[in-house]
Amino acid sequence: MKGIAWEDVFAADINVNCTRKKNAPNGGRVSRIVTHTSSEHAHAKMDEDGAIRVEICFGLLCCTTTSLDNVDKNDFEVGATDDFMSFGGCDDWRMSEFVLSSLTVSAIHEGPDAWLGDALEVYFGDDDYIVCEMNGWIDNDEKRVLECRCGYTEKCVDGKE
Repeated sequence: MKGIAWEDVFAADINVNCTRKKNAPNGGRVSRIVTHTSSEHAHAKMDEDGAIRVEICFGLLCCTTTSLDNVDKNDFEVGATDDFMSFGGCDDWRMSEFVLSSLTVSAIHEGPDAWLGDALEVYFGDDDYIVCEMNGWIDNDEKRVLECRCGYTEKCVDGKE
């Protein structure tokens, strides 16, 4: 029986292609997720009737967070930046170096209270991260694949930094 080539497994729907080749930072662990709520609209915030989960896929291997929530804070307020360090399904999920350049990030909304986010960042260790643009409202159990770019200082293949 022929083995599976990793190039075939990780060839699906890539929207981030970073040039950096090295061992996965922080052991490949997703270390934090940061959200930025828009300040352009008075109702951009999301109350307890809505929630956001994040799906992170490296090729065909995926993890999905629990609802992003800081228990001691009112998250997703107008103009706010929220930092999440614990997020359930991706807490101990790890990747290796060959998938750093093959990732897709989706925002998943739950509930009736919409959210207008500007961006979402996913960190791998302290310095390596990606920035994903939200591009409008997300509401009513919608799942949106986000356009992402490298957040660190080395250039991405598409020329964005």
